[in-house]
Amino acid sequence: MNITSKDNRLIKLVKKLHQKKERKENNLFIIEGEKLIKEAIEANISIPHLFHKDSIENNIQTNSETEVFSINQNIMESISTTDSAPPYLAVAEFFENKNKIDFTNSELILVVDGLQDPGNFGTIIRTAEASGVDYIIATKGTVDLYNPKVVRGSMGSIFRQKIIYIDTISDILNELSEFQIVMTTPHTDKNFYDIDYKKKTVIFMGNEGQGIDKEILNKYLGVKIPMFGKVESLNTSIATSIILYEVVRQKNN
Repeated sequence: MNITSKDNRLIKLVKKLHQKKERKENNLFIIEGEKLIKEAIEANISIPHLFHKDSIENNIQTNSETEVFSINQNIMESISTTDSAPPYLAVAEFFENKNKIDFTNSELILVVDGLQDPGNFGTIIRTAEASGVDYIIATKGTVDLYNPKVVRGSMGSIFRQKIIYIDTISDILNELSEFQIVMTTPHTDKNFYDIDYKKKTVIFMGNEGQGIDKEILNKYLGVKIPMFGKVESLNTSIATSIILYEVVRQKNN
């Protein structure tokens, strides 16, 4: 089917999905780019609508429930969230894991506390999958999982990684009693590589500005990434990657 007007109801809907409020109300989000859309389909993410530029033939295989539309360059630019509009854009349904949380067979859990930068969160999701994280737990204040920058930054990992949202860290601590709990903080003498990560471990990463709540931090093991010069902190996604790959290194030795 071909859509030629920006006033089309579906085009207007996609534009609304740029906003968190509209995504939540419609239970829908945007996936941009051929590779990401194909990964979503492979992960059985429900895709009600697929749009492609009318200058190309559609080569994305969808099921019969997906409506496929051809649109011109101007319309694609109007619904895309990127500087350069992709050849393909899809509208997908929310997929956040709403089943009962079960940490029984988990070895490594990552908690992000109020992480607000969508690019950082997307990168963290990607790194978490690559390093064998079983669950990502995000506290209230963490950026919307379906933010387009999170989706793009994850490079497809968002469709496979178990990710759950909770209100506060205290909501989940009782369920993590069998785990070694490690929290990142600059206010400690213990370096992150001094920990035995072969144990069942939960790693807590604070947000970019405030870090982890001190009331909770003081109750658990704190670690730091040593730094030189006048640098006070690292980008959260980089810090997370450094620690997660120390876990990988230890488990592979």
